[in-house]
Formats: sequence, structure tokens, C-alpha cells
Amino acid sequence: MLGVPVRIHDLTGADLGVAHLPPPVEVGDLVALAHAVLRVYDVVETGQTYPIAALVRAQPTHLAVAAR
Repeated sequence: MLGVPVRIHDLTGADLGVAHLPPPVEVGDLVALAHAVLRVYDVVETGQTYPIAALVRAQPTHLAVAAR
């Protein structure tokens, strides 16, 4: 897998699982999970790369789709 493993939580604290994101993981990054696309709201680095490099709080985002 590419990237660093991060544990994703929503803003209520619910655990959404682990995703692999390209480093550095920053506020505003997009996270694509099987059921949703989320935007990183907060990052807490754990100081390690395995098993979890960071804890991430994310919120749902709506991406604009344009067609020609």
C-alpha cells in the first residue's frame, strides 16, 4: 500500500477505519473511503509510521461535478 496508515474518525468520534494517505497528512486533504469522501479537519501525529502514523478527524465533503 502507498502512503502512511492513519486512523480516521468523524467529528462525533466514530471510528471509520484505517486509510493510507500520502505524507504529510494535512488539514484540508481529501480521504476517499469505500462509502464516502471526507476532508481532513484535524491531525494528531503519533510519532510512528507503523501501525498508525496519525489520528485524523474528518468531515464529509461534497465535490462539485462538472460535465461538458
